[in-house]
Amino acid sequence: MSRQLLEQVKMEALISQGSFTDLSLFDDASIKLIYTQSSIQNARTMADVEMIFQEATRVLMPDGFFVLWESRVPRHKDANRKRRVAYFTEEEMHRLGSDHNFTIYSGEQPEDISSDSNRVGGRKITWTIVFRKILV
Repeated sequence: MSRQLLEQVKMEALISQGSFTDLSLFDDASIKLIYTQSSIQNARTMADVEMIFQEATRVLMPDGFFVLWESRVPRHKDANRKRRVAYFTEEEMHRLGSDHNFTIYSGEQPEDISSDSNRVGGRKITWTIVFRKILV
């Protein structure tokens, strides 16, 4: 989301840059929504992804949302998961959600993308998934 869009819809938000594995800038249960686009897939390891989900769980308010726009299949035939995570399978997303006290609110199906150039093997390569923190 850009600052211009936020102003246009008259919404306040804190846009910050930093490490997703360390959200110590934020108090526990202090954020209503986290949005990320193509960030988590660039984590170096699945252990880093686990840390990202742990931090999201910590800082989100009960019933808060964690919105991810990520790759669901390798963008390139030579995608190397030894260098970075690169993409998430549906099984991985479901496991990450349930392991970190989230339910899938919407987005179980791949996102509709207008351009066929964004397809690999007939499958859409990106998807949006919205996790909602489970009340405990």
